[in-house]
Amino acid sequence: MPTGKIANLRNGYGFIKPDGGGGDVHFHRTGLSTVKFDELVIGQKVTSYTITQGDKGPTAINIEVVEAVKPKVFSISDVIDQGGAPLVSTAENLGRKLKDQGLKTNQIRKVYTAVKKIQWGGFEKNQLIMLKPKLAYAAARHKPVEHLKDTLTEAIDNVGDDEKKFQHFVDFFEAILAYHKAAGGREY
Repeated sequence: MPTGKIANLRNGYGFIKPDGGGGDVHFHRTGLSTVKFDELVIGQKVTSYTITQGDKGPTAINIEVVEAVKPKVFSISDVIDQGGAPLVSTAENLGRKLKDQGLKTNQIRKVYTAVKKIQWGGFEKNQLIMLKPKLAYAAARHKPVEHLKDTLTEAIDNVGDDEKKFQHFVDFFEAILAYHKAAGGREY
């Protein structure tokens, strides 16, 4: 049985990079045997799979993987209250997930620019709250923005009128974008 690693994930399908070389092998979420698609992470070890001929070429089925080491999950409240390790860990996971969901950097640039303007002009709670409709609009136009909208809306609610928490919010947003780009996220 062939082995490999999860090379790419996107919207219910992905690719396995076979050990020993050769082209990546496509798979659909229905081909997984031991885990759910949403539990997969890029780089995760695939212990076995079977190759079958699918509609679009070779496809992996009966895929078994080694259970991934799950990163510690922090609440958005922890991220905004504490910053530091919870912020970085959560931003890394979210940035990678948003890239895998097909989010493009340009889809959130207007909201990011608005956050920076608030930071440069001095924090005002009302301006921060007004980011919520901008996020809702962006999510309505581009489905991949939905998860980011939900996360940042919760973060905005946790900031309140605390300037230190606002700085953690700004840092969180910047870290999400950095990790999104590091994971291979595209501009357009």
